[in-house]
Amino acid sequence: NTRKLKKQTLMARQPIFNTNMKTVAYELLHRSDANDNNAVFNFSGSLATIEVLLNSYTSVYQDKHLKRMPAFINLTYDLIVDNTLPELPSNQIVLEILEDVKVTDELIKSVQALRKKGYTIALDDFLYDDQYIPLLKLAQIIKVDVMNLSFQRVTEQVEKLRTYKVTLLAEKIETHEMYNHCKALGFKLFQGYFLSKPKIIENTKIEPSNLKLLSIIQALQNPNTSNEELEKLILKDPVFT
Repeated sequence: NTRKLKKQTLMARQPIFNTNMKTVAYELLHRSDANDNNAVFNFSGSLATIEVLLNSYTSVYQDKHLKRMPAFINLTYDLIVDNTLPELPSNQIVLEILEDVKVTDELIKSVQALRKKGYTIALDDFLYDDQYIPLLKLAQIIKVDVMNLSFQRVTEQVEKLRTYKVTLLAEKIETHEMYNHCKALGFKLFQGYFLSKPKIIENTKIEPSNLKLLSIIQALQNPNTSNEELEKLILKDPVFT
């Protein structure tokens, strides 16, 4: 149907849980009609637009307050080495280095520079190999893809990583048994369809809603409207945000 064809998927986010099953971060996934499985964040556009996206898709209401969650963002080799990553709020960003990245001197120097800027570094879909030792010394989070691993192989990965000062994240968990196994091994973070599928945010056009616009105008004309009430109205529409 024509209406469905006009829809564009803007972003998706998947929660990352701690051992108490509390959401502590989100992985941001860029989605489009042309490439529905693109996990690499799209950094085209102005820095202001990027900041709005980060604020919108990593913010949640908890206990009647707006709270920012850290954002996990996938980076390609070129984004890291060519220094084309925009200046982002480093205390809210975890940069994921993809599993197929080539470990070079240029990459290591660039990752060191990102660490000095305050970014948290994660290694994505990690399987131990000696070539990754320089990155293991820089990373703070290791994401182990457990979907196609046996319990024994997951245990072997953990044994090889014990000497490094890293937090282990089990990703692509699909069974309760694997979740319990990873938790017993000392994993502190968890992600996967078994826990929660990515939440897709769809939209047809990037334009404000007339109804929301009218609500904001009415609120602005009311001298008793508080800043908090205005904030809630504005956050309902990504353009106003």
